[in-house]
Amino acid sequence: MKVNDDGKAGEGKGWLDSLKGGKLKAGKESFSDHLEEYKRWLWIGIKNFGGMTGTKGYPLGMCGLCALAQLKAMGVSSLKIVGREAPLKKKVESVKLVKEVLAYLEEGHSEEEVIKFAKYLRGAKGLCESGYMCYYR
Repeated sequence: MKVNDDGKAGEGKGWLDSLKGGKLKAGKESFSDHLEEYKRWLWIGIKNFGGMTGTKGYPLGMCGLCALAQLKAMGVSSLKIVGREAPLKKKVESVKLVKEVLAYLEEGHSEEEVIKFAKYLRGAKGLCESGYMCYYR
């Protein structure tokens, strides 16, 4: 008797049978594909691109700037800017980036305008659109 993918006992092919040549199929992607995506996420999200900056000079890495308008609308009045392990320069630039987006929001711009402005300041449009840098994807 085998355990099927839905966790029930029965006849048929179970998830263990899908382990062939190091390839665990989860949906349409192999385990190797998932592992490569995870490595990319680590480089982008955790390693912060090795200290690289976007085209506007701000540090790359995980981000939640697009959510600032929604957070404000929910009554959030303070934020923690992550990265205590980062070099001082990165921390300072991250605070400047958040301050600039918050100032733009305080000028009365719409949520859509704030999102567009935040992506412009990040200087990494493709990365923003990929969702890899986003805390709220």
